[in-house]
Amino acid sequence: MLQQHHTDENQHATFTDDMLREKWIDTTQKIPGIDETNLMRLRSLNVRISQFPHVEVTITNALIEKYLLRIKNELEASLAEALKNSDLRLEFHQATVEETQRSGMTHDEIYQNLINTNEQFAKLKEIFKLELYQ
Repeated sequence: MLQQHHTDENQHATFTDDMLREKWIDTTQKIPGIDETNLMRLRSLNVRISQFPHVEVTITNALIEKYLLRIKNELEASLAEALKNSDLRLEFHQATVEETQRSGMTHDEIYQNLINTNEQFAKLKEIFKLELYQ
């Protein structure tokens, strides 16, 4: 888990989406014991200010959601400290198919992402010898 952070409860600094993105990357890098695959997955998530100071994290699969829920409090506290805003709150949003496609991912990239991030899909691919045809 991340180190405990104690944000001054009176901190209310403003921050931008760019600042948020920078601190998101910095904070996820500091997660103890995180492997390179999960680090890359966390870095690739879309984070944005939904309604200041609430931050929306768009989740692309259930495995990442489960992982984020486990570390949410520590991640939220670390971001609040880094951005100097004790009111910051993380909100998770499950990505729709349209949002995934708008991310610029090709069908092949989406397929590969499913194989790499969803154990059940990977098993189905193996059992039924599934391939993507375009």
